Amino acid sequence: MTKKTVYEQEAWKRWRRAIWIVGDGPWASVSRCPRGTTVQLYGEEAEALRAKRVIDGSGCSGACVGRHEVVELRVS
Repeated sequence: MTKKTVYEQEAWKRWRRAIWIVGDGPWASVSRCPRGTTVQLYGEEAEALRAKRVIDGSGCSGACVGRHEVVELRVS
């Protein structure tokens, strides 16, 4: 098992019931849809915004309700 980075740890604290959290970095592209919350972490805000645009255009699942956002994680 690999050790989680500080950003992964922070993301799991914030989204405790997430289905999955992948990546690393302070910027999160978050999808909150009926199947559950999924989170992709990125090092740059632009990368997270690009991922959000893709998922906004294609949907995150067949039950997508369009609840996607970009969040900056602040590690305390």
